[in-house]
Amino acid sequence: MHRTVVAIAMALSPGFAATIGQAQAPTPPTPPASAPPGHVVEGPSGPTAPPLIDDPQLAPPPQAARTLRSWEEAIALLRTQSPDLRAVHDNVLRAEAQARVALEHRSG
Repeated sequence: MHRTVVAIAMALSPGFAATIGQAQAPTPPTPPASAPPGHVVEGPSGPTAPPLIDDPQLAPPPQAARTLRSWEEAIALLRTQSPDLRAVHDNVLRAEAQARVALEHRSG
């Protein structure tokens, strides 16, 4: 159960995906610096200007509504917003208690 909570908390961490991506794939070599927009570049067939790109889908995303500051905050958020997780945890605790009772009756 504890592993599940930790795994979910890690998945909610903002830097988790970036860390996994860095750990799995080596960083590609840095391409040569491109010319700033509007700058004329000398190409094989003469001077050419790079295209101007104005795509709203390439704009940076807005700030997140909530930023987690610690693992404890992530776990607290999971516990308050996940009744299913709470019910599963209660079932685990109940099963552990039943196992203890069964072992006491068997040995006693």
